[in-house]
Amino acid sequence: MKNDLNRQLIHVEQKESRLLAKMSRPAAFRYASPAKWKLPIPDGLNQTLEAAFYKGFQLIFGKGSRILEKTYDKEQLLLDHELHELGYTKKPSRKNLSRISRQADKSVRFNRLTAAVEGSVLGVLGIGLPDIPLFIGTLLRTIYEIALSYGFSYDEPEEQYYILKLIEASLAGPETLIKLNAEIDAAAYGLNRKQSFLYDLSLQMQAASRSLAAEMITMKFIQGLPIVGVVGGISNFACHKKIIDYVRIKYEKRYLLFKQL
Repeated sequence: MKNDLNRQLIHVEQKESRLLAKMSRPAAFRYASPAKWKLPIPDGLNQTLEAAFYKGFQLIFGKGSRILEKTYDKEQLLLDHELHELGYTKKPSRKNLSRISRQADKSVRFNRLTAAVEGSVLGVLGIGLPDIPLFIGTLLRTIYEIALSYGFSYDEPEEQYYILKLIEASLAGPETLIKLNAEIDAAAYGLNRKQSFLYDLSLQMQAASRSLAAEMITMKFIQGLPIVGVVGGISNFACHKKIIDYVRIKYEKRYLLFKQL
């Protein structure tokens, strides 16, 4: 059993290494490039967007998680995990692990489409800032469903810190990505063993908000212009994918490390 787990962990770490290498390469096209669109970015817009993302996180981590839970079947996800977990515990094969992964992938596909649709509709209407809570809600709903698929919670402040750290790292540049990735692994180690560790949830919300604002600043500006607002849908999709691709691998890795305890 231990040898099977080790082989699967090595496989996931190889996938993680390939993704980190891809994330570290300069992007050929970035939505956050004002020069690409030749648009004047107003002074203070970055700070305004950071504040909007921060308030969105505060809202959802406050009471919003209960609202999000009305949009998916939490009990069914937990039941599905228990069934898959039973099979994997009896026989920790790649095939049984894939059953857990497929449940997570199902949630990812649905929510990624939702992110694109929401961005397109609001962009066409010429709406900018008001769609930020919707985007955060869709993003966190996807992460919550992935967490549940692997048997992890998201209610505790420590788990919320972990989620925010994942978001920050997924959008980080190559100069900070490796450092943040190591910090996430350290946090997962402590969470898996129910060990306490130092963290500041408010500061981490600010860090995640800065990363999102930097990634999406031009898209949010464009969404204020009805003619080209539909680009917001494409950008929402791209940003959602970039974050969730990283989140998926980190939860799968965390699950396998937990099983080794």
